[in-house]
Amino acid sequence: MIDPKRLRFLREVAERGTITAAADALAYTPSAISQQLSVLEQEVGAKLLEKQGRNVVLTPAGEVLLAHTPAIFDALEKATTAVAAASGEVAGRVMVGALQSVMAVLIPDAFRRISEEYPLIDLGLLELGDNEGARELRLGNLDIAIDQRYRNVPHRRDEGLKRTVLLEEPMYLVVSRDSPIRKLAQTSSALWVGPTPESDCGKATTALCRAAGFEPTMKFESDDFGVGLQLVEAMGAVTILPELALHRAGDNFRLIKVDGTRQIVSLTRKEGQQRAAVAAVSRHLQLAANRYLETVAERMAVPA
Repeated sequence: MIDPKRLRFLREVAERGTITAAADALAYTPSAISQQLSVLEQEVGAKLLEKQGRNVVLTPAGEVLLAHTPAIFDALEKATTAVAAASGEVAGRVMVGALQSVMAVLIPDAFRRISEEYPLIDLGLLELGDNEGARELRLGNLDIAIDQRYRNVPHRRDEGLKRTVLLEEPMYLVVSRDSPIRKLAQTSSALWVGPTPESDCGKATTALCRAAGFEPTMKFESDDFGVGLQLVEAMGAVTILPELALHRAGDNFRLIKVDGTRQIVSLTRKEGQQRAAVAAVSRHLQLAANRYLETVAERMAVPA
């Protein structure tokens, strides 16, 4: 019999390209991963991996085995769901991955209420970088991924996954409070700080600037929205950020709305969503998003 845990190791190595990277993701040592993969090769009677430069790649036999893993893990997830349903309790481990800006605003509220209503749910949280949510979900490291989608950035990362839009938020050009800048077109020669060009937020920023008639030159690059705000305040730089990243911006900034939006979406595997615990957590994440939108609406309704 093949140990599913070893199949997961194989899947991680195939996705990440090196045994070391897979070991880091799974919190194992590289030697432990190598040993388990050797046992897996003995179980199936075929060589599954081979070196290619500094990386490792699947052999033809490894490709065949990996192609069968989604069905195997789907079956295991169905079995887990059925057992949980038979017990009649909403319980079990639910691992959530979220972007930093989402973690700061939505997660604390949602997790507190989940713990109160469903004390038998064992919550876990992983901070995600750009473009990591769908991958970690498919690898089985997450049950729910909170990801982002920018209106002007095409993507195909969530194919085959269940996607739910939690909220859609505006984006703002952020300048210092005393800046004379009043619109995006005036920032072509400004000191720009923003995400790396390869990130979704970086691509969205570039697209918005091009629509305004210029190509942004990022003097400072950081995917940490907080760093961007600090540089705007300290050096008079400018940046473009979604609303969730501005919840603690304070009065030292002026926000100028631009023609862009960001969706915050919840991704789950289709089989995983059948688990009562995953469904409960998903529901509370949506409720937290709804409460956040209500707070924003109330704030906007207050006269300046």
